[in-house]
Amino acid sequence: MELTPFQKDVIHAKVCPYCNSSTKIISETEVYGREYKGRKLIACVNFPKCDSYVGTHDDGTALGRLANKNLRNRKKQAHFWFDKIWQEKYLERGELYQELSEFLDLPPEYTHVGMFSETMCIKTENWAKKYYNELSNSHE
Repeated sequence: MELTPFQKDVIHAKVCPYCNSSTKIISETEVYGREYKGRKLIACVNFPKCDSYVGTHDDGTALGRLANKNLRNRKKQAHFWFDKIWQEKYLERGELYQELSEFLDLPPEYTHVGMFSETMCIKTENWAKKYYNELSNSHE
């Protein structure tokens, strides 16, 4: 699976997937009204009119693609169920990502909730919820 240059730019937060504009670095205060982690955010150059942004790692690289409110909510739900599995020690985090990669038929380097669309987040959430319930029921 080879991504197009545009898709690569989207998953690396170099272009807004909603309006195809470039991105800019902003502070947490510009989005949340105060600092939380002291990290910068990457937002669409049209922010706040285009309400898409993403957090950054400590080194300033994007945590994933820009997300609007709907996608941010979908990412939270996907992470909630996915993280529950490894945090409750049913599987190691790396093993779980490998299984998700196989389930979604994605290369491991593209299997990160931060890179996902709403559709992929929903698939991940449903898969992880079902998997978690199966694992937790088998350990009772």
